[in-house]
Amino acid sequence: MLRSFPRLVRAQWILWWTSQSVRIAFVACFLPAALFLFVQYSDGKLWHADYSLFLQALLMLSLAPIISGVGSISENLVPLEPHHASTRTLTAVAVPRRSTWAAAHLLVGFFFVVIYLSLALLAGFGVGAFQWSRFNVQALCGLLIYWTVLCWLASFLTSVFQSGTIPLLFLLLNQSVVPLSFLLSRVTPLARWSPDLAAYGLILQGDMLTNSAMSPELAADVAAHWGTNIFVLLAWMIVIALGFSWSEHRKVSS
Repeated sequence: MLRSFPRLVRAQWILWWTSQSVRIAFVACFLPAALFLFVQYSDGKLWHADYSLFLQALLMLSLAPIISGVGSISENLVPLEPHHASTRTLTAVAVPRRSTWAAAHLLVGFFFVVIYLSLALLAGFGVGAFQWSRFNVQALCGLLIYWTVLCWLASFLTSVFQSGTIPLLFLLLNQSVVPLSFLLSRVTPLARWSPDLAAYGLILQGDMLTNSAMSPELAADVAAHWGTNIFVLLAWMIVIALGFSWSEHRKVSS
């Protein structure tokens, strides 16, 4: 199994690199910088960095990992039978060890998240959105882990639903409007363990958190406990990885 893993990683890299969704994701990497320019220009403050604005744009426009996570699975779905409604992945027969295939998929997904985030930050630096010396390491780690969670979650949900439509709509709406966990935070304290609140607690600081849609109590809690935020995000990564491996393994036994 370990001997074949490098070949599976290479195969996954080719699948991701040739995916149409990845090309769209590369374009989406420049949207935070474009939004920054639009807002700054409309306020008459072009080329004067607004650090908080760019961070908020990076969070709201986390489209690249979602689009590529969904597309990397949905573009490889084929009918199980010519006129059968159910689907399975094209590589299910060629790679019976689906857990290994799933691990290679998630690893390559992480590599692409690093590329996406690097492009988004370089674009932001190019338009004067921030200075590298001011960039918080905590915020950078939070963005990297959060985008990885979104990418893996998109692949997992697509694998479960055997379709990219529902996961794509749900995740894009959750990112483009108000995250569902923010609204739940006003109803139940269990929302504290959602990846959205944990990521916002790592990335946003001060008034950016207190002025958000989450409850003031939870906003103060996530701002004060960055270690818990990292634990929550890493725990979500483990849960999603196990769920994705189970979903892919189920296709062989079905």
